[in-house]
Amino acid sequence: MNRTETKTKIKCYHCGDDCDVTTIVSGDKYFCCNGCKSVFDILNKNDLCDYYTLNATPGESRKNASSKEKFAFLDNKEIAAEYLEFATSKEIRVRFYLPHIHCSSCIWLLENLHTINSGIQFSRVEFERKEIIISLNPEQFSIRDAAELLANIGYEPYFAPREKEEKKDTREQRNRIVKIGIAGFCFANIMLLSFPEYLGFESLTKDGLSPVIFRILNLALSIPVLFYSGSEFFRNALLSYRQKVLNIDAPIALALAVTFVRSVYEVISNTGSGYFDSLSGIIFFMLVGRAFQNKTYKTLKFNRDFTSYFPIAVCVKSDESENYKRIQDVQKDDVIVIHSNEIIPVDGIVLRGKAELDYGFITGENDIHPVGIGGIAYAGGRQKSGNVELLVIKPFSQGKFTRLWNEEVFRKQEKDSFSFVTIISKYFSFAVISLAIIAFVFWQFENASLAWKALTSVLIVACPCALLLANTFTEGFVLNIFSRNGFYLKNGTVLQGLFRANKIVFDKTGTLTIPAESHVEYLGKAFEPQQRLVLAGMFAQSLHPLSRAISNYFHISGYSLEHFKELENGMEAWFNDNHYRVGSADFAGATGAAGNGSEVWVSVNNHVFGKFEVSNVLRKNIGNMIAALEPEITVLSGDNSFARASLEKEIPRRMEYRFKQNPEDKFHYVNALKSEGYDVMMVGDGLNDAGALRSANTGIAVVENTVQFSPACEGILLAEKLSEFHHFIKAAKQSRNLIIFTFIISVCYNVVGLYFSVTAQLSPLIAAVLMPLSTISIVLATMLGSGFIENFTIKNNKKKS
Repeated sequence: MNRTETKTKIKCYHCGDDCDVTTIVSGDKYFCCNGCKSVFDILNKNDLCDYYTLNATPGESRKNASSKEKFAFLDNKEIAAEYLEFATSKEIRVRFYLPHIHCSSCIWLLENLHTINSGIQFSRVEFERKEIIISLNPEQFSIRDAAELLANIGYEPYFAPREKEEKKDTREQRNRIVKIGIAGFCFANIMLLSFPEYLGFESLTKDGLSPVIFRILNLALSIPVLFYSGSEFFRNALLSYRQKVLNIDAPIALALAVTFVRSVYEVISNTGSGYFDSLSGIIFFMLVGRAFQNKTYKTLKFNRDFTSYFPIAVCVKSDESENYKRIQDVQKDDVIVIHSNEIIPVDGIVLRGKAELDYGFITGENDIHPVGIGGIAYAGGRQKSGNVELLVIKPFSQGKFTRLWNEEVFRKQEKDSFSFVTIISKYFSFAVISLAIIAFVFWQFENASLAWKALTSVLIVACPCALLLANTFTEGFVLNIFSRNGFYLKNGTVLQGLFRANKIVFDKTGTLTIPAESHVEYLGKAFEPQQRLVLAGMFAQSLHPLSRAISNYFHISGYSLEHFKELENGMEAWFNDNHYRVGSADFAGATGAAGNGSEVWVSVNNHVFGKFEVSNVLRKNIGNMIAALEPEITVLSGDNSFARASLEKEIPRRMEYRFKQNPEDKFHYVNALKSEGYDVMMVGDGLNDAGALRSANTGIAVVENTVQFSPACEGILLAEKLSEFHHFIKAAKQSRNLIIFTFIISVCYNVVGLYFSVTAQLSPLIAAVLMPLSTISIVLATMLGSGFIENFTIKNNKKKS
């Protein structure tokens, strides 16, 4: 008998389930099934048993593990393509939804899959989405292999359609509403049943009614409130304890447990009515506050992912005509034209042209991957050859594009001006629990009747949420404001880069100037008709500002060239055995030429024909914008210094000019400024200044109707909004002040709330009402403050400009 009881209490070392009579023993460890033992053997063989030290029994039971044949459908390329992020001959990236991810052990194990199988290059977990991205070597490992490996270690991917995932979210939302409804119903009835207690029982007891009946009814009503509606507080507190930290739910769960135990004791001992009204009220108001908070989060995320204007357009071909559309308006089966150096915004099938793609946006490695006609070009690849036509197979996903943009390879080390938020979140709960215990001990000696009131009030009223969310909410609102006004930022930390910069470097050509309004003059030998068509085709396939200006000069579409290559100092093409080169004087072979940066030389078969001279026109109100900026300014240009006089005439401010700057010079100049201690912001078009944008502390790409920005930049600004750039910087500074203001509100709330709680002047029920109100006040403050920033700093100043 005793032996049987011992067996039933044995827990599986992997998943924590009870081991039955079929217990499997391996050394000093017990497992409930062969599946759990197999997972342990895999981890042990690959030296990954630290998985078990991060959390107790973190695995999932393998008793009902799926067979390998379950994933045979992934051998079908059409089906597998649904889960692909991108694919080349050397790398495949796949995204799976893993519903069993639940703790830090899961993350640690899943991000170490490469140690289990060398066919996995890396894996990254997105915990909030419960998704994993796995990079595979297709020669060693398939998508099916990846799914089977995940299933074997207890993280079987979930392959339901997106509609089912949305239904799952709806079900969770419905459960939350039910919890609020039950808590509200029970709270109201407990209050009604407590009225006789509030008013005195003398008249009721004369009629034979005992207060014990009401107290027992209140106890019964409080049970579903605590154990169902309030379950998330205890679950979150338990998870945080397992991870050896105390989150905000820890003191709340402790307060609820203390209140319930104290109330049950009073009812059983007949010494009082307990605090069931306060208990149910606390849970009800906390759930309502969190529902509002979650709604705000989802609204911010929805606006950021789907309705904010991402200021980029793409060329769409229809009936032999080409027009630009917003990326968000591009639909499946549209035919888009991608020019040289443009980034492909959507997945598509190559219909025409020579696709040579650089997936450095995704991988960080600038290798060229040729894709033939009928092959798939994935979003994020940069076209390095001539024009290519794609048939869109998936509409634009701003969420995916923003995730690519925020990849680690493009992430820069930012100073966190609010790093003390991390400290607050780490130690706040411990400090609150300590303060509550001190208050309880004090009042136990001073006035024992107030001790429980002080204890529970302190545990409930103290809330770091407002402190922690002030930064998040403010940045979220301001990012949406910026994007609505044509300035799209990668993430919230870029706001700090805007107001922190003490040196701003502008690229002149294509950034401060308007390529479409440039005056072009050709000096040299006349071209033959075929040569004009070839040259027109070359300039049409390039996005360089000078190329676009000269392309407009020809007024013809020209040939679509397959043998075309764009290099740092020019372009070259081959047509009918003739070799064409256009670009700088040195590139075209014009020896002895002055080499003016606004000149484009032409040679055919190493014979120099002449040059195009391009006179640039500054954008409207650029002078006023630069004059209004506070940091030091430098303008970089590929022109000769003769352009300085016209610039000084247009821009009424002292600043540094640097001429005859090639892309490498710009890169080295920005690095030199950083080494001198400057916080540098680089503003360019993302073409011949991509290296400088990457090197700068903050890089801003100014775009027209093209997807030619550098993924290394932190912000994308519509060219027509450049004249308002100083207003955006001022708005970024005001957002910092707004964050500080909301922090002050939060601190004042906590100080005042804790004072009244410690002095036993605040009831637990009022504390429960005040806690969500503090978060609501932060949301309202940030909404009003960000509305002021948009209406009075951006829009109002824009009218004055």
